[in-house]
Amino acid sequence: MSNNKPVRLSISQKIELLDQNATGRLSQTELGEWAMKKFNLDQPLA
Repeated sequence: MSNNKPVRLSISQKIELLDQNATGRLSQTELGEWAMKKFNLDQPLA
């Protein structure tokens, strides 16, 4: 039961996501999975 609304992150969440991405250790898929767990999202980031 997923809705199609885009996922919105707060500014601090976006900064944390960018910091995690900057490490270069995760692929895009892994980064999306990390964000879902970290921010308790019910659908992946677009």
